[in-house]
Amino acid sequence: MNEVRTQFRRWTDCLLDPTRIAAEYRAAAHAWCEWALHRLGVDEHHPDLTGAFFTATHLSVGKAISPLGAARCVREYRRTAVFLQAMAAALRAARERFPGETIWVLEAGCGPLAPLALPLALRYPADEVSFILLDLHPAALEAARTLADDLGVSQSVRNWLVADATTVQLAAHERPHVIGCEVLLSTLRREPQVAATLNLSPQLHPGGFFVPEKISVDAVLFEQSKYQRVAQGEPGSARDAFKELGRVFLLDGSGAEPPVPIAPGRFAAQTIHVPPHDAVRMSLRLCTRIQVFREHALHDFDSSLNLPERVKYPEAFAIRGGSMDFFYEASRNPGLRLRSEIPVLRLDPMGQNNSSFPACDDVGELGVYQLRRLWAGALTARQGGARPDLAEAHLNHLLLDALGLGLEQTQQYLMQKVPAFEEFERWIITTTGGIESEQRVRINAAMTGAGLPGETQQRLAAIEAMAPVLTADDLAHWAEHGYVILSDAVAAETRLAAERAVWDHIGARSDDPNSWYALNTQGIMVQLFQHPAFTANRRTPRIHKAFAQLWGTADLWVTTDRAGFNPPERPGQSFPGPDLHWDVSLAQPIPFATQGILYLTDTPPEQGAFTCVPGFHRRIETWLDALPPDANPRQADLHALGSKPIAGRAGDLIIWDHRLPHGSRPNRGQHPRIVQYMNMYPTRVERRETWR
Repeated sequence: MNEVRTQFRRWTDCLLDPTRIAAEYRAAAHAWCEWALHRLGVDEHHPDLTGAFFTATHLSVGKAISPLGAARCVREYRRTAVFLQAMAAALRAARERFPGETIWVLEAGCGPLAPLALPLALRYPADEVSFILLDLHPAALEAARTLADDLGVSQSVRNWLVADATTVQLAAHERPHVIGCEVLLSTLRREPQVAATLNLSPQLHPGGFFVPEKISVDAVLFEQSKYQRVAQGEPGSARDAFKELGRVFLLDGSGAEPPVPIAPGRFAAQTIHVPPHDAVRMSLRLCTRIQVFREHALHDFDSSLNLPERVKYPEAFAIRGGSMDFFYEASRNPGLRLRSEIPVLRLDPMGQNNSSFPACDDVGELGVYQLRRLWAGALTARQGGARPDLAEAHLNHLLLDALGLGLEQTQQYLMQKVPAFEEFERWIITTTGGIESEQRVRINAAMTGAGLPGETQQRLAAIEAMAPVLTADDLAHWAEHGYVILSDAVAAETRLAAERAVWDHIGARSDDPNSWYALNTQGIMVQLFQHPAFTANRRTPRIHKAFAQLWGTADLWVTTDRAGFNPPERPGQSFPGPDLHWDVSLAQPIPFATQGILYLTDTPPEQGAFTCVPGFHRRIETWLDALPPDANPRQADLHALGSKPIAGRAGDLIIWDHRLPHGSRPNRGQHPRIVQYMNMYPTRVERRETWR
């Protein structure tokens, strides 16, 4: 133990010394990480990185990276050194402010190495400084306990908490004097630093210190060539490459400047005025500047947390300049969002770059933004022209869902009829019965990034205020297995009406098996989108609440999806598919999203039940990484990964993480499987430009 303590002390002495050079920091941080992983028996280069130590967890407010990922962060030596120096300074300040008291220190999201706690525990007696280590992953805490035992500091750790830093409530007698919480990426995206800070900061001992103190995301125009020239020795300052435009968002760990809520799960950010500029020479970037504690700070390019992130926009916007209005969204995929994204896209979303192409707000009789643009884009694509980019394609899909139109039925109508825009609007009215006023206002707000209309805010607030429909056990099952079953999701009468609508649409009878096979279907898919019972099911508050719990916000849109009819196999009538598959690009990292299916009839496992590979969302990244470079993951034997049919009763809704391989299966039961597909999603979703 003495030798281990001596080595550990030497490494952390180096990292705690602000006068050391980068090469020394690097050697110390890497030696620390290598020793810890070796002691824990972790082979990070093994081709099959499965198990709890290698698995991330997706929360409603961001991604908790895997214990291995947390351990690897220590190798980022500049970041490790500055955070550790800041924690040591905060601890000294707490001892000065609270003389004679035992100082309590919490490291939230400590990971397996507890880098902000164990080095300090080695330097203070247990009766003077007590530590609380908190992590969502039991494997991380178990590893940290092993290392603490090796270092002889276990007596200094008074509490080991397996808990979520974004929701945990600390005991009154354990209010920390110092909290260290480092669960972030640049621009506060993807990981839950904002939610964790907002939860933990108010639980500090009065007068205590939060590390990091402040995280500021600032907008700049960045001239990369000038920065590189200065870095290579050209006279001048690297700061000359940055034209500061202003602060976009501030996260204040002291709580003195809390973010202002503007809607459920959303916080106000700032409007940035971008001057006209040469888009070839300069680019708009978001810079993350971190005041870790007092003079200890991380600046631009100091670490991966401080790499300026590019904001994408058309060249036409750079030519004329304009305003960009941001907000912060605390959701499954947290981060800054751009309210002005859609007006910017109007300039040139499809490469048309001519004023005759319809603007987003060029409306017709229905008064709906983006609709004429969708129509024009579809007809342009039909003639071989450019297709919408991913952002606009998503908005087009959202628009159809909001209007109550199926994607396939709309594409088929536009491609076959090639209607004038006025004819297209009349078809929409005939098909859907028209659009409600509130929905029109909400659509237009989504297309322009404006605030939600009052009526919509009240409706969504009512969903937020509902008692949870998914229990703690349900959410734990979701986290582990990647799917959850919401029982009695819809009223019995609308469920029965929806089932009858499917029978009527395909022209079959439940008491006549021969009628089950001469069907008006596409495989097992039934192209039925509009029916009062389908609409009632989609609008069920119980379903809305379930999706809201998983997404972390009630501000969601429901899909206008079709039905399914999967009859039993018989000679000459085999199962047409779809078998296990993904509906998402497998380019990593795969953003969070959901999918759902409502059983309209009792569905035992053998009756063509929905099938998935439970838990695969936690290991898909390591599985993909282990494939040969030329392998097509979609052609793998996905059933060999552990597929399972998910049985359910009539009225059960199955929601699954779209990273799970999923599909139907051959019906070897006695009755057809009848379902309604449905899903919910927010206005802004992250998508991958590369399809894999």
